[in-house]
Parts: sequence; C-alpha cells; structure tokens
Amino acid sequence: RICRAALALLGAAAAAAAVVVRPCWRVPPAFAAGRGGSRPLVAVRLARYAALWDGFDLGSVLPGEKVDVPVYTKDAMKYFLDSLRASLKHKVTRFDVDFPTGFRLGSVEGGSADILRLEFQVPTKEQVSQAEQDVALWLAHHFKTKQDSLMTVFRTPVQVKMATKQWEQGRGGTITSFSKGSSKKSAFASDEIDIPAFVKSVQDGGCSVVVIVAPRKKHLRAVLELARRNKEVTIVLANARLRCQAKSDETREEARAVFYSAFHLDLAGRPLNEAIVYHAMREEGGKAPWVLARKTYEVKEDGREELLRKTSELSPSEIASAAAG
Repeated sequence: RICRAALALLGAAAAAAAVVVRPCWRVPPAFAAGRGGSRPLVAVRLARYAALWDGFDLGSVLPGEKVDVPVYTKDAMKYFLDSLRASLKHKVTRFDVDFPTGFRLGSVEGGSADILRLEFQVPTKEQVSQAEQDVALWLAHHFKTKQDSLMTVFRTPVQVKMATKQWEQGRGGTITSFSKGSSKKSAFASDEIDIPAFVKSVQDGGCSVVVIVAPRKKHLRAVLELARRNKEVTIVLANARLRCQAKSDETREEARAVFYSAFHLDLAGRPLNEAIVYHAMREEGGKAPWVLARKTYEVKEDGREELLRKTSELSPSEIASAAAG
C-alpha cells in the first residue's frame, strides 16, 4: 500500500510539474524458440511495455505490471473461467461477458474451438448463433451447482431448440426465450415483451441465477427492470455488446452502468494484423485495466505487443486509431 501510494504521488507530481515523459521501451530477448521447437530464430523488435504513468489507479494492476492478454483460444478460455471465479469470490451479481462475434469456444467436453484471429469472411448468422450457444453452455457449466435455480434465456425459440438438443439433460436449468413459441412455456413468451410477467416468472421460478444470451435493446429493458426489482438474483449478460461500441442508446448506457464487465475479449484491425481488446476481472480484486495489444505472427517472447492501456473503457476511436498504427 505504501509503495502504491508513493507511486501515485510521483505520478501526480509529474503531472503538476508538466513533466514530459516518454514511453519506456525495451528489446525482447534476441532468441525465441521456433514453432516446431527445433532451432532458435532471431526476433529482435522493439516492444512497448507499460510505464508507471500509464493509467495509474490505486488498488488496480500497477501500470508497470504486465497484463496477460490471451493470444490463443486456450488462454482466452482459462482467463474467462478465472474471471467467472473472481465474480463469485467478490459476490458480483450483475456482470457481462463478451467474446468476438461468431467466435466458437468449443464444447465443455473438449470440442474444437476457433483460432483467436480475424477472418476474411464475415461470420454467418448460423456461426453467430452457434457461438452464442457456446458462451451460454460454458456459463451453464460454470453454474452447474445451481442448475435447479438457473434460468437461461435466449432471444428466440429456435435457439432454445438448439440448446435443448445439443446440451445434456438438465444443463442450463430452465431454458426459455423472450419470443413466442418457447420450447418451455413461459409467462413472458410474446412478440412484445411483457416486462412485469418476465420479472414475475423469474421470481416464481425461484431463480438465483439468470443468464441472458445476446440480448437486444428491447430485452435489456426487461433485464434492467428485473435488476431493479430483484436484488438477490445474479444476472449475467452473455455477448450483450455493451462495451466499446460505436453506436449506443439510453438503454445500453443504463445497462453499462448497472453491469460490471467481468470479461471482455474482441478483435480489431484487419486479418493477419489484428489487435486484441481485453479486460477481465481479477481474483485479487482491484480495478483491472482495459488493454489493446497487437497479436504478432513472428517469433516473439509472448506473441503480443501492447499498444494502449487505460483504467477506463476504450472508445471505438481509440481502438481504431491504435490498431491502425
């Protein structure tokens, strides 16, 4: 604590004196093992590491500390599960998790997952829908001890049908949708969402955890009302796309204020030169930074190069500018 306070004072003093500070740079090790692990390859390149003046915040990751940004899917999944455990440890009952659009996580049993990279083709609707199923399935697996009081809510009955067909019996708790024609009849299954009926359905079902999968604006209104009326239930938004978006509205702004970003992973830039947008809740607590890092395809120390770090959410313009640089 003393060290953190001293660093904060140093940062404040530097700002007050209008001291111009330049980013600190260092050269990574000159040798790195090849992919096949056969012979070392030379990979000398300047890589920016965070300096003490980059987004300092007491109780947070120190600006000089390295943030492990995932560049491989297996690392992304590990950090995702770590963030979920952290949310439980710190009793966070309103949080959202986001993965790149159409990014497949694979099944809990070890099914094939996508490579963490930008593709040249835009994901199809089927790919996006299946990716949403994957996130919901992993969340259901995480809350497996609460299956009797878990509710998983999709947008459409088609998604409900997919889930009930693909998932193990009982996984996901009560699986339903906002739209009419849900495979399990619900009090709020209609074209226009009956918000009071939705809230009552959750309460009458004795739900302790509600997972909302890829909600749109009209669904978020119902979710926000549930959050206001029921303080006890844990609400998780999966791929709600609240963060780092160019377009927003009053409903999404309210949702951003109510829900905490427990895990956020996205890709920016262009294929073969993408940057990774990353934020994750930490088990030790404190405010985690938002980081933008270049994914490198050359042999490097860790396969990433940090471009930008902030204690607050990154804006679309900041992401686009840094990723293009």
